[in-house]
Amino acid sequence: MRKNLTAKQLIERDWKFPTGHRLGYQGFVSEMKAKRQEQLEAWSLRRPMANFEVNDYLAAYQNYPPEEFSEPYSVPDVAYATHLNSMQKKYLSRFKNVRRAWSRVLRFLPEAMHSGDRLRVLEMSTAHGATLEVLRHFGHDVVGNDFSNDGLSSRVGGGTPLRQVNSDIPVENVNEADWPYKPIIDSLGLDVRLFDAGKLPYPFDAAEFDVVLCFDALEHYCHPKDWMKIVDEFVRISKKTVVVRINPIQRHLIPDQAYTPYVQKFYQAMLEYSKSGFRCIVTEAESNQPLYFKLMKISDK
Repeated sequence: MRKNLTAKQLIERDWKFPTGHRLGYQGFVSEMKAKRQEQLEAWSLRRPMANFEVNDYLAAYQNYPPEEFSEPYSVPDVAYATHLNSMQKKYLSRFKNVRRAWSRVLRFLPEAMHSGDRLRVLEMSTAHGATLEVLRHFGHDVVGNDFSNDGLSSRVGGGTPLRQVNSDIPVENVNEADWPYKPIIDSLGLDVRLFDAGKLPYPFDAAEFDVVLCFDALEHYCHPKDWMKIVDEFVRISKKTVVVRINPIQRHLIPDQAYTPYVQKFYQAMLEYSKSGFRCIVTEAESNQPLYFKLMKISDK
């Protein structure tokens, strides 16, 4: 039913049922407590559980987004007929977006939730900005990046995922004001810079950020043979930490010997990363593939 609703109807539904639950935020908390009990029972019986998903992480750590995030996006009416109708509908729910982002920070950058240090963080391809919202909640200085690509020409062979890094993209009528997430980002008061992440160098100074994050986006910037060039740029502008999570290889690309072997080389290159004092300290697999890598600066060499 929800997939047939318009953007306006979906956000209006969020106002009626905060957190997507009929009992609002307290209903969500009760649901998490029940899930926590299910986990404890499964653990005591040594019963195998399905792969952890967003709510499973929140319940296991009993660490939930606060109620302030249950308030839906507040955007001007004109945005419904323009920007928001071009967005994927699953990204119109603020609490769902925050819940996913909260889980990612909990898993991949827990020190940002508990450290007393104020970090300057850049998230590449931030979209609706939920990760920035979460990190700002914990007192950090946040900046986002994205790219207004609605005007990408059909002449881009295979799209940006197959281009070489620094190659020009034929564009037609790209207008930053038409970036789909603009009304949401404006309503949240977040600092998001629009530029093509497949073009180097980025418009930032060396070591300008403490942390650079890139979730499920690297594969959209360029061909995997050039992914390490992008990672090197993340390291250039970071002082402490770089977190990268890629999407699973698309099924139609797995047999492609001009693509998949380069992804596998990327796995190994990230595992053995050793530049500017940065080393790989954590890797994690999902969907039977290595998808998550965390680099940290552990020396000055």
